[in-house]
Amino acid sequence: MLACLTLSSVAAPAGATAGAAATEEFTGDWPSGTEGFTIELQTIAKDGATPADVGHLIHAHPSLSEAIGETMRARMEGWVDRFDAVADVRGLGAMLAIAVGREGRPDPDLATAVAEGAFRRGLLLLKAGIHGDCIRVLVPLVIGEAELAEALDVWEEALADAL
Repeated sequence: MLACLTLSSVAAPAGATAGAAATEEFTGDWPSGTEGFTIELQTIAKDGATPADVGHLIHAHPSLSEAIGETMRARMEGWVDRFDAVADVRGLGAMLAIAVGREGRPDPDLATAVAEGAFRRGLLLLKAGIHGDCIRVLVPLVIGEAELAEALDVWEEALADAL
């Protein structure tokens, strides 16, 4: 049974994933800042899923990325209204990010605090952007509505705590 799947987002249309490789186990332990590389770890919660299953989702259902992205973007745009430190929402499809800053300037320390707070709660978020002030995520296309809502709740809690 597949425990984790590594997905690549390089050159993927509409924020969909472009490639996959399976692993049997994920320990969930690495230093902050080392997780942001081209190939990202995405845990999938569907028993028995294989890389072929994910490949089928990517090619047969490209609108999944757009639907997931619409849900995420709506929630994240609410954070722009709720939190002064959330400057904007960026990205395509299921690959989105928020930019954080204070007094009109990027705040990479705040981005780190949010990502670390989410990680302690079991959610992997990646820092990005030329100033390190963005927090991004590439959501697996096999995520369910309840799982997505829970992940966004955790992200929002980490954001509120960091502020």
